[in-house]
Amino acid sequence: MVKKILAGLFGVLLSSSLAFATPITGSASVGAASATLNGASNLLTATLITPESEFLGKGLVDYSPIVPFTLISNSGLNLADIAGYSWASADGSWVTSSFSILTHTASNLDLFLIGSFTPTGVLGGFDASGASEHISINQTGDSVSWAATLNSPALAPPAAVPEPGTMMLLGAGLFGLAIFCKRGKSLTTSCSA
Repeated sequence: MVKKILAGLFGVLLSSSLAFATPITGSASVGAASATLNGASNLLTATLITPESEFLGKGLVDYSPIVPFTLISNSGLNLADIAGYSWASADGSWVTSSFSILTHTASNLDLFLIGSFTPTGVLGGFDASGASEHISINQTGDSVSWAATLNSPALAPPAAVPEPGTMMLLGAGLFGLAIFCKRGKSLTTSCSA
């Protein structure tokens, strides 16, 4: 009778500890030896960017057990379906749910993805959790580099930085207002807003 009670208690404790696994927190670097474009000459005209030998790198906090250079498999980043981007490794998998394009020029593509990371392998004791991935792809000549950071919980998207043209337009407007006020003082007694 005592054995049955102890076995039942052990079963309840075991199932409750499994039911309350903690979400993973921290960050891990994601990199690739290089990347290829789908025959396009630059990042602005590319429709598919494929990282070659993509891997998980150094992890921090809960991601620290990751062995650096754990290979990742994915079918590439389809720019017509960025929300469909996903990857898998021995330590977990990533699925994108939404994204923001921060920069997209002929030589730079900067993306901010929101999604979920499901830990497996050495991270298998953690629950799947909301995460963010910041991907930066750069092209210099024929060389294309791919680097990213995975964060759990998800970070807020970076704030937009005004374009230089916008700042020049604002400066020109302020300069014009200053000239208008200065010239207006000779005709009127004051220029106030």
